[in-house]
Amino acid sequence: MTLRALGTWSEQQWQVVPGPKGPIAVKWFHWTCPAVLARTSQPIDLKYQAFARAVPRDLERIQVLAGIEARAIGTLERMIEAGRHGMAFIAAPDPGHHLRLALRRRFQPWAASQSWPDDWQTLVDAAVAEGMAASDQQVRAYATIGAEPPREQGQVDWTVPIEPLVVPDVEVPAG
Repeated sequence: MTLRALGTWSEQQWQVVPGPKGPIAVKWFHWTCPAVLARTSQPIDLKYQAFARAVPRDLERIQVLAGIEARAIGTLERMIEAGRHGMAFIAAPDPGHHLRLALRRRFQPWAASQSWPDDWQTLVDAAVAEGMAASDQQVRAYATIGAEPPREQGQVDWTVPIEPLVVPDVEVPAG
């Protein structure tokens, strides 16, 4: 499996967690690997994860769990295989994240003092503009490394060209 031959691989135990319609069982798989951006030769750490989800009653059904886990691992394998062909996935720019950070910076002093400045609307507008500018800056930074938005239906991550990942040669001990 390419997954285990490249990078660092880990998996968590099945856990039952609250879900929107009741408890669900989940198991997370994590994979990380150093890579090099093709356009800039900068190092980048690829960090991928996938999860398997099941109904809690299936936790006793080994064959069912094996199939569910295989699908999650297959997702990771396809992403890693793309890396072997010089393509990596990175998180999409998140304007909401930048907006939240900017608003928190503005709101924290108000919350600490428990008073609102008279020009609070202007300050909120400025925070929104600051957050959106930070998001635009992230998109421009992505462009400098050759990142592209999703092209396929259902894909959420952006892609970025990297130096192809190479599976190391494994010596087989003489027996």
